[in-house]
Amino acid sequence: EELVARAVAPVKPAFLRPPPIAVVTGEKKSKRQLKRERQQEQKSASHLCIEVGKSGNVDSCKYGTSCRFSHDINAYLAQKPGDLEGTCPFCPYGLTCRFLGTHKEGNHERNPLSKDIQKLLWKNKYKFPKASAQIKLLGLEPRPLKKSKDLITTPHLREKKIIDFREKLYLAPLTTVGNLPFRRLCKTLGADITCGEMAMCTNLLQGQASEWALLRRHPSEDLFGVQICGPYPDTVARTVELVDNECSVDFIDINMGCPIDIVVNKGAGSSLLTKPMRIKSIVQAASTVTEKLLTVKVRTAFFEGRNRADSIVSDIYDWGASAITIHGRSRQQRYSKLADWDYIYQCAQKAPDNLHVIGNGDVFSFTDWNKHISDCSKISTCMIARGALIK
Repeated sequence: EELVARAVAPVKPAFLRPPPIAVVTGEKKSKRQLKRERQQEQKSASHLCIEVGKSGNVDSCKYGTSCRFSHDINAYLAQKPGDLEGTCPFCPYGLTCRFLGTHKEGNHERNPLSKDIQKLLWKNKYKFPKASAQIKLLGLEPRPLKKSKDLITTPHLREKKIIDFREKLYLAPLTTVGNLPFRRLCKTLGADITCGEMAMCTNLLQGQASEWALLRRHPSEDLFGVQICGPYPDTVARTVELVDNECSVDFIDINMGCPIDIVVNKGAGSSLLTKPMRIKSIVQAASTVTEKLLTVKVRTAFFEGRNRADSIVSDIYDWGASAITIHGRSRQQRYSKLADWDYIYQCAQKAPDNLHVIGNGDVFSFTDWNKHISDCSKISTCMIARGALIK
């Protein structure tokens, strides 16, 4: 009671452990001796290098032979205690996990940001030859050209992989909630196409690990794309080239419909709907630097009652986009009122035959999805957003 009155949690004597017995050697070790023993302990088989433990490859450690920890995998496994009972659903610890025997091969995330690439991005030394050439060709350089004898050549346009979006269940990126575990769950429930959360181009080019985490892909995502957002052709083109070089994706989606204030105030997202020539420059610059499919997501308009999407649909395929997703609301509406599907149908009728038109907005059940597909034959599929969260 006295301990409780002093706000001290009482412990029964039966559960108290005696203090450890200190070993008295009779001699005091110097700091150099203690440091040497500490280094030898780190080099022992019980202290396996974290990078080697994660990958299972002794060459994965960037420090090599100068690493302070052990790289001897066989010695570590020989002295490692036996596995605990149970299964490990997902583990970033690799060989050091106490459930190692239950790990499945090939169940690793894809599109990680390597330290070498991150350092190049930090130091602004990553090269973008395709994007730079295309930006020069379009006259979109932020600075005047220096005198050079080198001729500006058009990038070699390769045939892009064709993706058939028709009548496939397309899970929306769902910023802040459409993360990898959620997409993995939706794949088990029947989703055909998945897309990563929206990532800002500037943050990706700066090598921010938190932004690169949005590009990660699970092996079960067999048809996967990433969504990026940026205000200018040069940053978008460089980001597209970077993703094309360093990530495993099937298509790249440019978000031109985001209504968030912090995005719109930077000139990105739905604010691009007020600048159709900027949209043209972005799509043209981005489509020529990647072999992946390029798609665009827009809203009906920026201001309510001033629809602009129909004027973009007829030309965006010639600019380089293979598909366009139309959210049936304006930026001012955000998510209020019902989506204008009649206007989406109108846009789909104006689209060229080779352009996939994907409808988005208020798809909460399979009956909604079937209705929109049957009402307009030019609609390839519908994007499922909040309906996936509710169900």
